[in-house]
Amino acid sequence: MIKRMFYRLGNFIATFMRGRYGLDNLGNFLTLLFFILWLIMIFTGSIIVGVLELLVLFLLWFRMLSRNREKRMKENQRYLSIKAGIKNFFSFKKDKAKGPSIKEEKRRYRKTHVFVKCPECKNNLRLPKVKGRHTVRCPVCQKTFDVKI
Repeated sequence: MIKRMFYRLGNFIATFMRGRYGLDNLGNFLTLLFFILWLIMIFTGSIIVGVLELLVLFLLWFRMLSRNREKRMKENQRYLSIKAGIKNFFSFKKDKAKGPSIKEEKRRYRKTHVFVKCPECKNNLRLPKVKGRHTVRCPVCQKTFDVKI
């Protein structure tokens, strides 16, 4: 009996949501934002936070139940591009055209190479891990300096 009731409820929800947009990355972000605002409102009791919470909830439900899929996809793409821009701003990666970042290089070659900075131009140099004293010439500024590995 209960199993049949849940089956019918599932069919009803599936029929109701047919042709509607549903959740996407922006929807997931709005859900997370809603719960964060909800927790803030519980601890502070601020009416302004409560109104913001209701606005976020309304926007979430509006997007989820919308039948204008093309517009919602554009909104999601805009959100994803903003998110990628913020992520790239806070990451230490260089442009893909310039090659991998120094952090990636250090991680990749940590067992076979050592990284030193040129005292003149502060350029990072990758040297093989061979113990002893070495004289190194910087390929950028042509300065020669000694390194102990």
